[in-house]
Amino acid sequence: MFKVDKLFILFGILAALGGMGLGEHMGASGDLTQRVTHVHALALGWIGAFLFGLCYRAWPMLAGWMAWAHLALHGVGVTVMLSMLFLMFGGGLPPQTAGPVLGVSALAIMLGVVLFAINFLMRAGRETAAA
Repeated sequence: MFKVDKLFILFGILAALGGMGLGEHMGASGDLTQRVTHVHALALGWIGAFLFGLCYRAWPMLAGWMAWAHLALHGVGVTVMLSMLFLMFGGGLPPQTAGPVLGVSALAIMLGVVLFAINFLMRAGRETAAA
């Protein structure tokens, strides 16, 4: 059975491959219109998810409902955000349409980080104080 730490890391790896693949395509074609999508895939998808996975691995007491909610919010938020950015910068979706969806996806990601912070302060803080 998968654990939340492994799923975050797996999501990060998939985002890294997608972001790097997009970067390779942009470099080969000379068309840099998707650079914002590329950066978000690597920053939020790869680095963010990978670091959250490492944190959940280092503090296993965090792996409760808040961790799973964080994973869902982060995974869906980043996936929707990258999809909207790709469509918007590819010319297939006007900014007026993509903008509100991007805002909601950003809020989902931020809510996940708030859950992570609360979870960390509630659970990891007690373990650190006892040590």
